[in-house]
Amino acid sequence: MRMINLKKRLGGFSLSVENLRLAPGRIHGLIGPNGSGKTTAMKLMAGLLEPDSGEVDYEGLARRDITMAPRKPYFLHDSVYRNLVYPLSLRGMKSDPEQIRRYLRTVGR
Repeated sequence: MRMINLKKRLGGFSLSVENLRLAPGRIHGLIGPNGSGKTTAMKLMAGLLEPDSGEVDYEGLARRDITMAPRKPYFLHDSVYRNLVYPLSLRGMKSDPEQIRRYLRTVGR
């Protein structure tokens, strides 16, 4: 999936993505501070929002191939590990505990 010259304005917030490509067959997540555009970008990727300009090229993916698991208060009671594993469980996929631990070490958790 690619986002190309994408722009979206919501109220006083503006998201601009020049070129972002997500590797096929991988699981991706977005991290960043509050207000940085993570949810807006995910909604654009999932087709829940339309860009003001630019495009989202799904490169053959169907909408059902995209899972969006927004962070809601019900996630706050669980561990960071469980929050990472949750999207996998939605797809019926088994997680690799050692791989998850490596990801956690990478981001300092």
